[in-house]
This record gives sequence, structure tokens and C-alpha cells, in this order.
Amino acid sequence: VYKILKNKKNYKSYKTTIIGGILIIVLILSYFLTPTIYNKDELKISLKEQVLNKYNIKIKFNDKIRYGLFPKPHFFSKNLSIIDKEDNIANIKHSKLFISYNNLFSVETLKLKNLLIKNAEFKLNKYNVHFFQKVLNANDSENKVIVKNSNLFYTNLSGDVIFLSKIEDINFYY
Repeated sequence: VYKILKNKKNYKSYKTTIIGGILIIVLILSYFLTPTIYNKDELKISLKEQVLNKYNIKIKFNDKIRYGLFPKPHFFSKNLSIIDKEDNIANIKHSKLFISYNNLFSVETLKLKNLLIKNAEFKLNKYNVHFFQKVLNANDSENKVIVKNSNLFYTNLSGDVIFLSKIEDINFYY
């Protein structure tokens, strides 16, 4: 390498290549890290609307929302609730809202792709048991709802558990 770089012309070419490579890496990282500077209140509103429109699920963020880059760009929250007819039907301990790589420059152009629900407790009764059917009918094949390591409690009207079901892994899409 030293012998090659001895020639000034080769040294300038090598230096330009290194600086160009570093510049490209910085630009790519800044593009993918743009969502970290979003206004969190606007972001919550936008994500709530997109989840409601795409999956017919009304959600409530009980904790702050954070951005993750790997393995895909996503927003995650440690505490999320699903609301149906003003009743809290699910408490989710860990959720990820995956977003598209395209156009990460503003909250308005952000596009939600998939929804991951982990460690949730679904509390259903005869009035809200239609929840899963409603989500399936609203969802198209492009977007998925993935439920992992969760529990489903079916209760009677007085709140007593009639049966309990463990959900290991469900890819919920039409």
C-alpha cells in the first residue's frame, strides 16, 4: 500500500475515495435517523390514525414512543392499550410499529407497514369478541399484525374468566 500511495496521483485518488465513502455513510445514516427528531406528540397522533385506518384498531400510548433502526425502521412503545367501544381490551407490554423506508423526512409522509404485538393480555367478552374479525376484515394483504407470546382471556359479563388461551405466534393478515 505504501508503494502505491507514494505516487501523488494515487494518493489523491485514495484520499478522495475514503472521503467520498465516509460522506455517503453519513448521508445514509442521517436519512435513516431523521425520525428521531420528530415531534413526539404529532408522531403519536399520526401513528394512531394510521393504525386505525389500516387495521381498524384504536390504540392509546401509555408510555413514550421511541425509534429503532434495526432490523427495520420502527417505532416502539413499552406500554400500549387497545381500545374498543371505550373499553380497554388489551394491554400490550411491547409493541413495534414498522414503517416504510420511503420518505422518512416528515411525519405526514410516514407510512406504516406492519404491527408487532408482544406480551399482550387480551380481555374479551361477548360484546367485543368480534375484535379479531374486525381487524382481519380491515387489513389488506400488504400489512400484517403479528402477535407473539400473548394471552387471551375470555370473560363473562361479571368479569370472571371463562377460558384462557396462550398465543405463541400469529401472523394476522388477509
